Order: sequence, then structure tokens, then C-alpha cells
Amino acid sequence: MDISTIPSHSSILKFNEDGTFDNSFEFDLLEALPDLKFHDTPIIFGNEIVLPYVGDNWEWPADYDNRWTMYAEGAFQSVLINMDTKEVQPFTAFDKYSSNFLLNNFNGKSYRTARINNPSGLITVILEQESATEFREVSTHNGGVFRHIDQLW
Repeated sequence: MDISTIPSHSSILKFNEDGTFDNSFEFDLLEALPDLKFHDTPIIFGNEIVLPYVGDNWEWPADYDNRWTMYAEGAFQSVLINMDTKEVQPFTAFDKYSSNFLLNNFNGKSYRTARINNPSGLITVILEQESATEFREVSTHNGGVFRHIDQLW
């Protein structure tokens, strides 16, 4: 096996209509964000990506089991990346949330769950994504964490 043909673990790849990979397209997130340590599922609309990620602003804990603290400590930041130009811009619309993650896509919309940590406790918000840069809060809950949402019928 020629491992030089394996894409980077941080690459976004594109599928052709027949399910094969488009060999002419590879977007390596590490080229756009050299300090990338961890990222969540990106929001992709056309040639734009909103990428929630953890960078150099967070130190990995000595105890590996405590790595999940990144979700609660507000270590996530987001950027808007143009995949054609590889231009990276700050994306501050998620700054009020300590973290946000893809829940699911249905009815042509993407839904994310976000957390707000405050002195009175955790607040969980469901966001409906309208475009790469537009979203709205559709539900807010005190406590708890949503990790999945789907249409049952």
C-alpha cells in the first residue's frame, strides 16, 4: 500500500455522484488552521465552511479521561473558511456558547446543539442553521444536553 496517497486525517474530501472520491478535490484543514487540535463536524454550505474547533487556546489535560472538559470549558472557537480561496475569517456568532455540535439534518435544514455555561447552571439551545452564517435559536432548555434529534415519521 502506498501511504502517500492517503489523505491527511484533517482533510475534507468530496464524493462524486457515483459514490467514489473526487481525486481532484482535497481541502486540508491543517493548512488553513495550523493550530488545530480538535474540530467538530463542520457546517458546509456551497464553498463555505463554518468550523467549530479547539486550537492553541486550550491545553490537553494530563489525565486523558478529562479531555471531555473541552466541551464544558468554552474552549471552542469558530472560523468561516472559503474552500476556493482558503481564506479564513473569524466567525463570532457562536461566541456566546461554550460549545456547539451538529445534531442532525432533516427537512433540508441543519440543527445544532449549543451550551451556555453560566453561574445558575447549564443552558442547552437548539439552533436551526439557515446558511453558513445564519442560524436561529429554536428551543432553549435549562440543564441537560441534547446529542441527537431526528424525525420519527
